[in-house]
Amino acid sequence: MELSIGQALARGFRLAVKGWPGIAVYAAGSLLIGLIVIGSVMLTGIPSELSQGPTLGAGVEESPVERPARALRSKAEEAVTAPADATAEGTVDAAGETATEAAVAAEEAGEPVDEAVSTGTDVAADLSDTGMQGMDDLGNDVFDDTGAAPTSDWEDAAFAWLARAWPVMLFSFLFAMLAGLFLNGGQIGYVGQLEATEQSSLPAFLASAKRSFVSLLGAWAISTGAVIGAALAIGLLAFILGLMTFLPGALLTILGVILGIAATAGLVWLAVRLVFWFPAIVLDGLGPIEGLRASFAVTKGRWLKVFLLGVVVALVSMGVGLIFQVLGAAGGIVNVLVTIISLFVNLYMGFALLAVYISFY
Repeated sequence: MELSIGQALARGFRLAVKGWPGIAVYAAGSLLIGLIVIGSVMLTGIPSELSQGPTLGAGVEESPVERPARALRSKAEEAVTAPADATAEGTVDAAGETATEAAVAAEEAGEPVDEAVSTGTDVAADLSDTGMQGMDDLGNDVFDDTGAAPTSDWEDAAFAWLARAWPVMLFSFLFAMLAGLFLNGGQIGYVGQLEATEQSSLPAFLASAKRSFVSLLGAWAISTGAVIGAALAIGLLAFILGLMTFLPGALLTILGVILGIAATAGLVWLAVRLVFWFPAIVLDGLGPIEGLRASFAVTKGRWLKVFLLGVVVALVSMGVGLIFQVLGAAGGIVNVLVTIISLFVNLYMGFALLAVYISFY
């Protein structure tokens, strides 16, 4: 007799309690993968500039007197591409606006009004004196000889680091992906053995990981290619829709909404049909294509029930996450304790929810 959603949830959480040795192995493997990836990246010598962020002067608050002056400088930068007569007129108008804004801001902040007016007037006068020559100098500062904006020190450091570190970054990505697949195969096999016998078996973890690794890699490659193909197809349809400018705007909006709904519905339908793809490969020893067919066969006539199971699982995960988010808002040592506890709970939840799906398979 097929389990109901409630029965499957109860069984999955109960089995996960017995699976703590497998959870420990999975946690240790994940930690080792993370340490290797982080250590590899750290060995590339990450520039100190990257830790400072690309924004210069972040966290420095402008005074009410400085803010109008900065506004005038922004207007001057916009005037670089404006005609000469418009630039001169805009500079004169900006001078009066800046002096007025500075006076009002200074009065509200309790600062000397004369100083504020003087600051705004001096900035405007300097720009008026330099005239178009100043605009040319500003343009030379903002743009290089090729017409492109110069890069900042942060960008230069980032590009230089990526130029020498990309092989390590590529290795880290591939290593994390391959090691993650190995652990995933072991986790599915371990939980499957636990679901069948209700006994913890660490040899099943390693045996399943080794046996199913190649097939899981093939399934991952197929799924990745399918995702890329689907994204390109949706992008192409959106591009074609954007070229139909001869259609009324309301009709284009309706067609865009229909396209979005159809794409979302198709992806949800396919995700439910493929939910047992990896479990079929590991538990039944199938290849990538055979596992794909098995997942479609298992979900045939059960799509709605499997979909509702996914909704319940998502709600449970969101509820647990929300609880820890609320508890962590206290800050301090409480936040640290909540973070540590949430790591263990998430590991347990991963095994429990996997057991729920395997019970349905």
